[in-house]
Amino acid sequence: LVAIGTIADLMPMTDENRIMVRTGLHALTALSRVELKPLLMAQNLAGKQLSTTDVGWQITPVINAAGRLGKPQVAANMLLAADEAAARTACEELLAMNKERQRQGEEYWDLLGPKAIKSHSDFNGKFLFLEEPSISRGMTGVLASRFLKKYNKPCLVVAHLDNDRVTGSMRSPSDFDTRAFLSLFGDLFLDYGGHFCAGGFSMEKENLPEFKKRISQTI
Repeated sequence: LVAIGTIADLMPMTDENRIMVRTGLHALTALSRVELKPLLMAQNLAGKQLSTTDVGWQITPVINAAGRLGKPQVAANMLLAADEAAARTACEELLAMNKERQRQGEEYWDLLGPKAIKSHSDFNGKFLFLEEPSISRGMTGVLASRFLKKYNKPCLVVAHLDNDRVTGSMRSPSDFDTRAFLSLFGDLFLDYGGHFCAGGFSMEKENLPEFKKRISQTI
């Protein structure tokens, strides 16, 4: 579980992180956790020597799908399953939710594509700021990662909540300190956090114009 969490949170594979992930990958390969066995089998990973790529692309997105669709308890049910049958039931639900997440991801990707082109130009090819009220809060990180991959520039995706607040996720290349960047605007946030390559925040919606203005002055 430590290995999965470390990989899912995009933590650097150095020092003790590297040791814990290596140990965790061996445990996953050995199918030592019965509650994860159905997911590994469903993803055709059972019996394979697992890598961080396997976990990052085929395990963590499925687990994360529950939270992204607003039902994190489904993932918790699988991870806390008392036997393989209960784990299999939760796993099947997770896999269905992941397909829905993928469908939404494609829909939002198409919606934000033109905005990404404009934002890339507005920030002189150095940054992407993407805001869309219709996006669900659970999809901001997925989309930020995807646009980062396409443009190789820091990307911030902002979703609107129902209480006059916004939430945002940021993903960055390995040479850009996301947390340090967000700390420059800490006075505007209700809360924020993250690490070198990934971070997020929540903020009153009325602070958005000032936030955009200060990013333009900073980049």
